[in-house]
Amino acid sequence: MKKALVYFCITCLMSPLAFTQKLVRGPYLQLVTSNSVCVKIHLDGKKKAKITYGENLNSASFTQVSNVDTVAHDFKLKNLAPLKKYYYKIYIADSLVFGDANTFFITNPAPGSSPSMRFVVLGDCGSGNAAQAEIATAAQQFLKSKDINGLILLGDNAYNDGFLAEYQRNFFDIFDKKVIHNVALWPSPGNHEYADKRPLLASLEQRPAYYHLFDTPTLGESGGLPSGDEAYYAFDMGNVHFISLDSYGYQDGLGLADSNSRQRKWLAADLAQNKAMWTIAFFHHPPFSMGSHDSDTEVELVKLREGLVPLLDKYKVDVVLNGHSHNYERSFLMQGHYGMEASFDTLKHAVSQSTARHNGTPNSCPFVNKAEGTIYNVSGAASRWGYFRPSYPHNAMRFSNSDGPGASIIEVDSNKLALKYINVKGEVLDAYTFFKGVNNIQTYTAECGDEIQLKPSFISDYAFPAGLRVSPTLRIDSVLNNTAFAYTDMHKCMIDSVKLSVKAFPKPKASISKISVIEGEEVSFTAEGKGTLTWQGPDKKPVEAKDFKIEKASLTDAGVYRVSSSYKKCFSKDSVSLSVQKRILASEPDMEKILAYPNPSEQLIYLDFEMESNGDLNYSIFNAAGKRIIKSEKRDLKSGTNNIPMDISYLNLGAYTIFISTKERKKSIRFVKK
Repeated sequence: MKKALVYFCITCLMSPLAFTQKLVRGPYLQLVTSNSVCVKIHLDGKKKAKITYGENLNSASFTQVSNVDTVAHDFKLKNLAPLKKYYYKIYIADSLVFGDANTFFITNPAPGSSPSMRFVVLGDCGSGNAAQAEIATAAQQFLKSKDINGLILLGDNAYNDGFLAEYQRNFFDIFDKKVIHNVALWPSPGNHEYADKRPLLASLEQRPAYYHLFDTPTLGESGGLPSGDEAYYAFDMGNVHFISLDSYGYQDGLGLADSNSRQRKWLAADLAQNKAMWTIAFFHHPPFSMGSHDSDTEVELVKLREGLVPLLDKYKVDVVLNGHSHNYERSFLMQGHYGMEASFDTLKHAVSQSTARHNGTPNSCPFVNKAEGTIYNVSGAASRWGYFRPSYPHNAMRFSNSDGPGASIIEVDSNKLALKYINVKGEVLDAYTFFKGVNNIQTYTAECGDEIQLKPSFISDYAFPAGLRVSPTLRIDSVLNNTAFAYTDMHKCMIDSVKLSVKAFPKPKASISKISVIEGEEVSFTAEGKGTLTWQGPDKKPVEAKDFKIEKASLTDAGVYRVSSSYKKCFSKDSVSLSVQKRILASEPDMEKILAYPNPSEQLIYLDFEMESNGDLNYSIFNAAGKRIIKSEKRDLKSGTNNIPMDISYLNLGAYTIFISTKERKKSIRFVKK
């Protein structure tokens, strides 16, 4: 019974620490969400237990204690972080009995995210033989150091009748300490789970052992629509929606294929609300098979083909995984076939005739941007194999294999979904790949010289046009001009088009401390800009610097000063002009500034001049060479601020100096006629 089990809310599958005999089942992981998990164990007697866990292998951050003496302990761990690995240890009566570097669980990704994920699929794995352990090990070794996000069980998990003792001998004794302590279990029941209890009874206590051993997310806690029944459920993992169904049990005399059954109505409602990119359904009995079972003649299979497949077609389920037949069978991407094997027509029912292996062999491009169609995939040879019907392989199958035990591995990475079928040697016997949302037109805007980070719509090796330099991180360096190009995967199955608009390289900004100086004065130049800044003046000698100055300007320093900014192959420039006036006197008169505006000016310039008392003002104007242009003129001014307009329209363009004298002081100011 369920109360005789130990539950820990976590997802587990492996643990190399040697068991004591006190721990007879588990730990194994159930009810995983993005922030919680359930770890289950079963003891050989009534004892207290605790679990410690945390992100650090050698330092647990959290502890949960069960102070009840019982054989079953249910530790529900909450407030966890999404897609995070937590190490844990199991204690009985304060003695460590399980936990090392391989004892961990991984929470689900955050809802709506699309990380890289991996799942192992085992069908009919409950024979208790060496092959089922070997194929599980082969799947782990195939994925090497990559974490497994879930173990999907397709039913017949414990032969022959799914009794508790058979589950212990043929499932837990095989997979304990090897897989289920660090990989979450997502089961579905097969006919061998039911023994003589095929009608699903309302009371959980009266149901077969499967329902006491496994906890499933009936409340929608892992995503999907709440089912309210542990026989069937849904869960989300990143951008994948999984649906586990019961293809054998009956409720109210109705099964999965009956349109009025509770399970079928729930399934239709769940599919209708599903928005995930990928949808995978799994259940035991295959709608299409000519392996060890015949989908033309066996009642359960016929009813599923005729009654369930139209619903899966309607909601465009991507992949349907089944067991029951002890073979591997993979259909065409197909739609609309509800009849017997002989009625299958590839021209009518196959949406694509590609192998979808994406390996460069003829007709092997992946399924791209499919609008309809489903792959029906029998993977029921995890512990039994080699049986098939006279008409094997089924006409709807693109590939079939009955040569030995095997497991399916699903890898999802954003908009790519790939399934590989391997044998105990880790050899890939079949593979197919889907892509969605690919073959895009991508638009980029950048400044000249910027690096462009390409964002392909498909994950693959890429083939770029000759002459286009692209880094291993998919960056294009030194873009100079507007351009357009396309690139493909290495097998030319998918293509992205790129339109790149390049803005002009930004112009630097040059500035000067004074536009007009008298020889001997200091003048500073500064620039702001991208890349390398280089100044060049009348002497044509380049100065690579942002700032520079002339400490004592001479007449030959007058002229245009240009600053250029360069970055990779991009170039732009700006300039300022310097006027140097000849010194008129050995020592300049009082240089207190007079306010002159506008400066530079074209027609008039106004002088604001402060007089301490009434009196005369005399002024003269000199050009940059020191030649007097206007001889001394006199003006009568009053004390206080005086505003003097001066007509400069007749002057040539250039820099000038006004000398002003009163009985109190002498002043000068420079201006520019433009």
